[in-house]
Order: sequence, then C-alpha cells, then structure tokens
Amino acid sequence: MKQHYLDNHERERKLRKAWYEKNKSRVCEKLRLERLADPETVRLNQRLRKYGITKEQYFDKLREQNDVCAICNRPFTETPAIDHDHVTNEFRGLLHDTCNTGFGLLKEDVAIFENCIAYAKKYKK
Repeated sequence: MKQHYLDNHERERKLRKAWYEKNKSRVCEKLRLERLADPETVRLNQRLRKYGITKEQYFDKLREQNDVCAICNRPFTETPAIDHDHVTNEFRGLLHDTCNTGFGLLKEDVAIFENCIAYAKKYKK
C-alpha cells in the first residue's frame, strides 16, 4: 500500500481531496461530535501530532514522572503540557501549563533561574 501510494502520490492526493470535498460536512460533524464527547482526548491527540510523539512515548514519560509535573512535582489535574527543546524540538517531559509558561518566559536560561532562587532566598521570611 505504501509503495502504491508513493508511486501514485499525485493521483491518490487528488482522489482523497475529491472524497473529502464530497464528504466534508459528514467529516466535520463527526469531528465536532468527537470533540464534544471527549475534549481531553482530542486535545491530547492534537498535542502529540504537533510535537511528533506517540501515545506510548507520552504515557511512558507520564509513568516515569509518577504522574506529576517535572518542575513542581505536583499531580496533574488537566492534560499536561508537552515540554520540548525549541532548537532541536526534542521531547523532554510533561509539565503543568503554568510551569511550562514560566520556564519559557525565563528563556530556559539557567543563570536566570539561579538569580530567581537567590532573589527568593533573599526575601524569604
């Protein structure tokens, strides 16, 4: 099948596009119902596709982290953010959205993190 598709790529692409145009409303309705029925699964699948990882890799990492955020060590209550290196796009771990945002806003710079720690210690009562 794969070889046939590669050999007939343009023809297959046109056939799939024509089928989609003919069935567009049915496809859209099916997707809408899936999103309504299980929004968390849809959200997870979108994230997996975006970062190019499999469900197995995702759940292996979740088990490895004992179902807690890799930064704050608190359990997840929502679908975790997928942390990745912005240069290599390599999948690193699972974080809370807020932890992931903070990590990114500090530019993933160790010196900035060390300054934050020193600052927090200086004013800790």
